[in-house]
Amino acid sequence: MNRGIHHVHTRFEKGCTFFRIDQDPTTFECSHCGSRAARRKSTVRRVCNTLPVRLCPTLIEWFVQQLIYLVCGATRQLRILLADPDRRYMRGFARYVLEPSRHMTMADVALHLGISWHTVTEIQN
Repeated sequence: MNRGIHHVHTRFEKGCTFFRIDQDPTTFECSHCGSRAARRKSTVRRVCNTLPVRLCPTLIEWFVQQLIYLVCGATRQLRILLADPDRRYMRGFARYVLEPSRHMTMADVALHLGISWHTVTEIQN
């Protein structure tokens, strides 16, 4: 079950791997009325850290759609269940950070993963 999410392309940039994903428009559904009849209003670019591949930082990039549903008139932003809306990392990445942070300092974990120690602190709390 992929929830309508598919891989668009992969690119390598500044020592990082970027996976671009997109969501199938036929899976858009209003959380208020359940309607699938919608019109795009805008998009917002999101980039989130995910598990590293071959010790290279790996990021997932997608454009989150904001839709106006034609039946109820509600405006909703699509949810992609891979990451929380207010986080810059995937749930799997958060679990990955917690393991070495039990044995290393926050600064060492941040250096090893190529992230800021603020992100490590946020994940630990």
